[in-house]
Amino acid sequence: MRNTLKQVIILGQVILWLAMAAVTWAGQEPEESVVPDSGMPGAVERSLNEREIPAHSRLPEISVQDEQSAVFKGGEGVTFRLSKIRFEGQRVFADQDLQEVVAPYVGQTMEVSALKEVTDEVTRFYKEHGYFLSRAYVPPQCIKEGEVLIKVREGRLGEIIIRGNKRYSRELLRNTLKVIRGEGAVRTADVERGLLLLTDIPGLNVKATFKPGERPGTSDIVLDVTED
Repeated sequence: MRNTLKQVIILGQVILWLAMAAVTWAGQEPEESVVPDSGMPGAVERSLNEREIPAHSRLPEISVQDEQSAVFKGGEGVTFRLSKIRFEGQRVFADQDLQEVVAPYVGQTMEVSALKEVTDEVTRFYKEHGYFLSRAYVPPQCIKEGEVLIKVREGRLGEIIIRGNKRYSRELLRNTLKVIRGEGAVRTADVERGLLLLTDIPGLNVKATFKPGERPGTSDIVLDVTED
């Protein structure tokens, strides 16, 4: 009984430590500009959605400033039987879809550090389906009866920050990226289309960087622009 209680305490301490080790998403650059509404609501979006992307268009460079992975120190050698996984935060996929992803791990006896492998599988599942900003992680918790909570941050778009533009207005560039706006998770295909539309603007060169946004669960896109 004493050994069991000791192991539960150790597991609780380790899970709390590793969750605190994850980097919190925080914004870094406030964006003061506001895009005025056009005189014809929806006209810009319809026009952009209907535009054809030239076959010769080249996708701009895209980089993601990712959060650091949690380091599972202290979990080596501490084992438990994973009896159940609960998910929170997912909207794109049903709970059953994610349960199928983690099914090979349920019922297995594993080290606490192996939970990183479980969350990586969920993250990989999202990426394979076109949601490259989505992440799964283990929040602070005390494992009871082998049940573990995994949270999913699906990755919504925050601010559009534009730097270096001179000839072309921020309003024009932001409107071109409205194809990736929305309340849902950012999709790879939408980002690529928006950036390809930007490269179709004469003399415009763009590098896109996604970084943690000010609002929880969001990523800001920073456009570094040069004009020929």
